[in-house]
Amino acid sequence: MWVDSAHLICLLMVGMLGAPVLGQIRLQSRDTLSTGEQSRTIDSLRTDTTPDIAIAEGALDAEIRYGCKGMDDSIVVHYAREEIILEGEAYLEYKDMKLEAARIEIHSDSQLLYAQGRYDSTGRYQRPPVFSSGAQSFTARRLKYHLRNRRGIIYDAITKYEKLYIRSSKTKFLLAEGDSALTNDVLYSADAIFTTCDAPHPHYGVRSTKIKIIPNRLAVIGASRLELGQVRTPLAIPFGFFPIANFPHSGLIFPRDYTYDRALGYGLRNVGYYFKINDYMDFTLMGDIFFNLPISYRIEGQYRYKKRYAFEGELILGYTRHYFEPPRSYEKVPATALRIRYRHAQDPKANPFHHFNGNINIETNNYSRRNDPSAESVATTQYRSFLRYERKFPGKPYSVASELQHSQNTRTGQMTIYAPNIYFSLREIRPLKSLRPGRQWYDDITLTYRARFANRLQMQDTNFTNPSLWERPVYDMVQTLRSDFSMKWLKYINVSTDVQFKEYWHFRRQEIYNVRDTIVQAGDTIIRERIQALTVPRFTPFHEFRSSISMSTNLFGTWQNNRFWLRGLRHKITPSISFNYSPDYTRPEWGYVRTYDADTTIEGVQLRQYSIFLEGATETPRPLTPSFFIRYNIRNNFQAKYFSRRDSSVRKVTLIENLNIQGSYDLTRDSFRFSKVDFSTYATLFKLVKVSARMRMDPYIATVENGRLVRHDRLLLTEGRGLLRFEEAVINFNTSASIRRLYDLIRGKPSGKKSLRQKSRSDRATLFSMVERLQVRHRLELRFVRQLDSVQTSVAHTVSMRGSIPITKNWRVSIGNIGYNFIDGKITYPDLRVYRDLHCWELSFAWQPFRGTYSFFLGVKQGSPLDFIKLPYNQFSALQR
Repeated sequence: MWVDSAHLICLLMVGMLGAPVLGQIRLQSRDTLSTGEQSRTIDSLRTDTTPDIAIAEGALDAEIRYGCKGMDDSIVVHYAREEIILEGEAYLEYKDMKLEAARIEIHSDSQLLYAQGRYDSTGRYQRPPVFSSGAQSFTARRLKYHLRNRRGIIYDAITKYEKLYIRSSKTKFLLAEGDSALTNDVLYSADAIFTTCDAPHPHYGVRSTKIKIIPNRLAVIGASRLELGQVRTPLAIPFGFFPIANFPHSGLIFPRDYTYDRALGYGLRNVGYYFKINDYMDFTLMGDIFFNLPISYRIEGQYRYKKRYAFEGELILGYTRHYFEPPRSYEKVPATALRIRYRHAQDPKANPFHHFNGNINIETNNYSRRNDPSAESVATTQYRSFLRYERKFPGKPYSVASELQHSQNTRTGQMTIYAPNIYFSLREIRPLKSLRPGRQWYDDITLTYRARFANRLQMQDTNFTNPSLWERPVYDMVQTLRSDFSMKWLKYINVSTDVQFKEYWHFRRQEIYNVRDTIVQAGDTIIRERIQALTVPRFTPFHEFRSSISMSTNLFGTWQNNRFWLRGLRHKITPSISFNYSPDYTRPEWGYVRTYDADTTIEGVQLRQYSIFLEGATETPRPLTPSFFIRYNIRNNFQAKYFSRRDSSVRKVTLIENLNIQGSYDLTRDSFRFSKVDFSTYATLFKLVKVSARMRMDPYIATVENGRLVRHDRLLLTEGRGLLRFEEAVINFNTSASIRRLYDLIRGKPSGKKSLRQKSRSDRATLFSMVERLQVRHRLELRFVRQLDSVQTSVAHTVSMRGSIPITKNWRVSIGNIGYNFIDGKITYPDLRVYRDLHCWELSFAWQPFRGTYSFFLGVKQGSPLDFIKLPYNQFSALQR
């Protein structure tokens, strides 16, 4: 730091106040000094507030804070010229204004600031002026600013608004303050270009002769031309305006691209308007339009809401009307489709006693497939929805809930809606507990109660908007009272009982009659008999009682050896047996089962039974004959221990996680008392392949008679032909993993860990590094079914892949889906996309060859204020395939 000798005293004063690191001064105009002195500093630490300096009327009314942050920087004070020069890492603060630059000049007589950067030894321009005032900020090459009038001029300025950069050779700015006549800051720029490219030399932009900017609100431009690579194109506009707010605001949504459909013609997609309602909710209205007559269109509205720590959700309503020309027809017919999506998520901590959550996804006439060719939309055939409100009562064991459910199959068009389902639940209680002091055997008797009322609607999804179908609901109610009890018997046997009483309330029933019609024909009287089935609206209850007692235990078998690689085997067997009983509901006194004459001749009689209960909304009562059967189940688990030479330790591995053997024996049946025996198991191989298998075997003899297999009530065991006869088996192998995980497992290395050599080479792209994140799915199903004297085998074998391949830093290939069916010898619906990052532009190509759809796009990155600058092309197909 240096200073001339004439101002040594002032230098010492500044040093005492902390200069050059920090300075606090107030400079006045020349005519404000009453004693003839050139300048004076005011100690900010003085406690005496009595003014000792006369302040002129036009002087500044706030303190200026200035300084330099570097130890090698300098502050020069020229009292004769009433100016201060800061060089280095200089800064200045005045009210809400902040300025940083390599050089700042403060002129107290004119109240002007000058700022600029400087060149370093390599010729680069360093520390250009960075100016900010309130929400306004920009970077410039040079700057001049009047402190009192809040006006200035900046040269070669770069101003950023959200994702938009405005570069101008000269800009005049006026800042609003307090009682100023200006209500907003205003910037006037000449020879300016606005772009979303942050490169020193923008790759593109709109060059304008003049621009007026109201920060965070609006930009108005004069005559402008599109500039690509610093070359001005003939594309010009006389004037324009666009919003530049840094916060969500209402406005038009320009279409991202245009499209072409072979049936609908050329069209625009995703054009609409965005409505900013308030800080908690907004609404977006978007649509597509195709210009082949008659005009086809899509309209979709999205309403969103969110309140922090409470809830969030959205509602989407979409409607499509496309006109197609059927084969061998010259008249176009409309095809309409509807979408309803609603999602609501309540914060778990918002309320412990009220819960409202749901996710509704309803579509008609393949709405998604008509408007989105992606693999996910085409492959999805099942839609399910729910919307549930639950109310719990503090300190009470019961709760109530109401729910809406929906299921839909897009292939068959079948739709089922439950609106509403009403539940009442009594949690498990112990009604006999603590009747006597001490622990009693009946303390463990539990009691639960459930009640459900359901209203069901079934229809084809194309008739969803038909009001008449909503007038034919099926509704009923079921309530269940259940009591459980468990205990230990003989120390090792677990005994449990289950008693259940169900009551169904149906409000309609089926009645079948034999009706005789008398017909007079050619003088002869003819009597004919026919069967008539009616659905009668009548309250019809059904009572069902079931009881069971079960016993289970655990058996272990082990083998150990410390000399070999295989150190031990462990077999756990969990056998269980249960006795189940239910009464005979086909007896006439119950009235659940009736008879009618199936023979329509006058003389013949063939009585046939039928149940008076139709299919219900909750459950369909099925009056059964008495049952008293014994059910058995044997669950097996196999584990092994082996010695690992890698770390000289003994490890444990599960060979078979679960092998189940189950069947039953019915004491009330006259024949075929033994049921078929089911075997099922699952396991995981190499921590990757999930294997599941099930097999069904029959203990009875079967012979081929008249070209079909007939079972006989004779056991194989009694005939000396073995114990069981094979009937059916299914084995599934399912694998889903990334290529990286497959590679690590093959090498025997824990997934996700890289060696030091791999880490050092991680920056170099290799073929493997590009594909290692791809997800591979493999499915192999083997099915064996006995057909007469032979076993028929069928195979389903598919492999599919999805994910992203980063070819380079800017090139990326995305695979929505591509696979191969080895049995049919066909590729399964490929969905391929290529993307190229062009810094501020992007290039993309998508192709779905099975539907003949593809799209090409070259333009400014989506989401920027200038994303309407683009060159798109689409070949779309709204036809269902």
